[in-house]
Amino acid sequence: MDAGDALVGLLRSIEQVYRASMPGLPTPGPLTVAADRIAGIAATDLRIGTGRRKPVSRFARQAVDLGRRGPLSAIASAFAAAEPRVDWLQNPNYSVESMGPGFVERYGYVELVGPGRAAESRDLLVGLLLLGPETHYPDHVHPAEEIYHVVGGRAEWWREDEGWREKPPGAVIHHAPMVRHAMRATAEPLLALYCWTGRIEVHARMTGASAWGGNA
Repeated sequence: MDAGDALVGLLRSIEQVYRASMPGLPTPGPLTVAADRIAGIAATDLRIGTGRRKPVSRFARQAVDLGRRGPLSAIASAFAAAEPRVDWLQNPNYSVESMGPGFVERYGYVELVGPGRAAESRDLLVGLLLLGPETHYPDHVHPAEEIYHVVGGRAEWWREDEGWREKPPGAVIHHAPMVRHAMRATAEPLLALYCWTGRIEVHARMTGASAWGGNA
């Protein structure tokens, strides 16, 4: 499959999920905005990546296999088709010195829509986060509104107003601006779709730390 067609297929799968009814989320809201924007993206609009790898990439196949067994199997399969030509990213501020080698080698993300991404946007971010098994993504905050969909892997999610809870594939997690939150993968890798709206230009920061985080 052509790389552009594979990316469009992934975006169309994401659009369908975003158009589905999401209990507890405002309607119309961020997902409606994201779905409408994604619907207008064609293969000719896309910048095709180079397939840049990160250490966390080694967990992508396992995470996809987990996702194919769940309710968001269409996204998992579409991601598998597109993944060879996407660029894996890491926040440059998440260094071995600040986060430890275990985190840096087990964390990464792909951004499909956003500033300088495959589909250009200055006010919307859409991507997929991957955490390797037994990885704790520490407590952090950001001014953008964020909505996660768990694609593959059963992980624990923490939010300041509800504590740690396991969220299975298909779960939707909403973080209002500046709400502290964290996640931790247990025995399985975690693959999660995310959408940022609002102040996407301001990066996340670790709570109580001076380092500034990236968009995922």
